[in-house]
Amino acid sequence: MAQQTIHNGGSRRGIVIALLVLAVFVLGIAMLGNGSAPNGVAPTATATD
Repeated sequence: MAQQTIHNGGSRRGIVIALLVLAVFVLGIAMLGNGSAPNGVAPTATATD
């Protein structure tokens, strides 16, 4: 899954961790969207940090 064109040994681990964090974030937003999300939170939120 995390096999995009990454050929750096060091940054590959960071990217995998970032993907895992993003996946957990998206799953959390999806679960909130299925239940009762706060008014300020959109079910399909795009994280622009």
